[in-house]
Amino acid sequence: MDIFSNPELIRNARAQLRWGRMISVAAICAVLSLVTGYSLAHEQLASEPPGQWGMHLLQIALGAQVVALLLGGSLACLNAVHREKEMNTFDFQRVTRLTPWELAVGKLFGAPVLVYFVVLCLMPAALVGAVVGGARPTMVGAAYVVLLLGSIAVHAFAMVISMLHQRGTNTAAVLLLILALMSGFPTRNNRHLFDIGALNPFFAVQMVEEKSWEMVSLSAQQAEKADGQLSLGDVFFGLRLHHLPVLLVLYASFAAWFLLAVTRNLKRDPSVYELYTPSQSLGLLMYINLLMLGFFRWDYLLQTREAPRIFYDTRMAPNEAQGMFLGLNLSLFLVLGLTLFRNRDRIRRRLRELGDAASGWLAAIWPAPYVLAGMLLAGLAAVGMIQWKRDPKAEWDLVLAIFRLGIVALWVVRDLLYLQWMNLTRIRRPLTMGFVYLIVFYASTSILFFALDLYDTPRRQAITSFFSPAAALGLTGKQWTGVEPWWLLAMFGQVAAAAVFAWLGRQKLLALVPAPAVAPAAESPLPTVG
Repeated sequence: MDIFSNPELIRNARAQLRWGRMISVAAICAVLSLVTGYSLAHEQLASEPPGQWGMHLLQIALGAQVVALLLGGSLACLNAVHREKEMNTFDFQRVTRLTPWELAVGKLFGAPVLVYFVVLCLMPAALVGAVVGGARPTMVGAAYVVLLLGSIAVHAFAMVISMLHQRGTNTAAVLLLILALMSGFPTRNNRHLFDIGALNPFFAVQMVEEKSWEMVSLSAQQAEKADGQLSLGDVFFGLRLHHLPVLLVLYASFAAWFLLAVTRNLKRDPSVYELYTPSQSLGLLMYINLLMLGFFRWDYLLQTREAPRIFYDTRMAPNEAQGMFLGLNLSLFLVLGLTLFRNRDRIRRRLRELGDAASGWLAAIWPAPYVLAGMLLAGLAAVGMIQWKRDPKAEWDLVLAIFRLGIVALWVVRDLLYLQWMNLTRIRRPLTMGFVYLIVFYASTSILFFALDLYDTPRRQAITSFFSPAAALGLTGKQWTGVEPWWLLAMFGQVAAAAVFAWLGRQKLLALVPAPAVAPAAESPLPTVG
């Protein structure tokens, strides 16, 4: 089906693109463009080259288009699925003959169709600015490709949120979306940890004033200091790449991941939503880890500092690099576990389909197998890269690195099994309450441990790790040597706690097993009279 003949796209276009509204939008954009262009031309400084006001106009118009598509388009996509539920038209999209892919594409481009019209109305100002300012046509074209593909990726993410959030959670969903957008807000150079340029579509505004496609090569020290210089060269596992194709591949790949989640669930009942299959979820996190490992600045960040650190020096010891990767993966795999949780309705459905197999020990430890395997695989990859790239003079213990990985992975598994057990309890909002109890537990233990000075010696740190192994993220050889048995006991404590929560979870599973039907007793025949 041609995208322009998509019924969902046509429905949104008819609802939003009415003549009166279009004329009003076009008039407002025209007035703002004329006023802005005249003001820039009138206020151009004598020290600036002729036509510089045109470049400023191009950047302002392009920036306005980015803001319109990112915020306006995202808010429109945020209501694309959720609004159907509020207007009682949600069942239509579940029974329509449109495939999930056709429905998703129609919503992806149809929900923000008015915003696309706003972008179109701002194009004359951008084109005038490009001509007057002498912008390179290929740079302007590439900037709009970045804008379009980046906006599609963000809109697809907004549709995932729209599909998941429920009545009364609009504010939280909007805040989550805005935080996700602003987390990628670029500076002109953000290569302190990863050798990759700006990832936000605002990068398009920076591109239009460039005159050359040459990949500027910055030294390690220049990359730390030169926040005002735009570099178009990225480094992936030592291979130098141009930033534009890297950015487009990232946008396209993440848009594909988000659309996969939408198409898998768009025509399902909300109670059985499952963003990805377990293998797909694990694949997504492995892809993210591949990107982090590939773009990490190994050759510079793991160099030994010969002098005290200065404020822009981000070099780190090998154990600090591992702790950073462990911290990132801790958050990622917690999210993975949350997406794999099973609620009571899903458990009942599995019991009907699979019988007793859905209440066994393998079901009781869910989602530990995928999370543990993923964390170990990603963690060992990071350890291998550090072992290969580290400075031979730097402090590094391979056995200690593997221990750090093991105890953090078991810590994540322990907390996920606890949350899965809470998710099966018969209380209101069980998962939310599980998080509340977990936060209270960590806050209380931290306050108590600080009050008792339990962080001042290595052995006491190992004892506190029975409850919260956060100290293992920065565990050094000095803290490890001499107290190895205590740290191993702390690791065993994670296994024991995980086993307890798995047992509690299995009791909840067994309680959900339906009782066998009892056949009614046969009635005895009435005695005959005679």
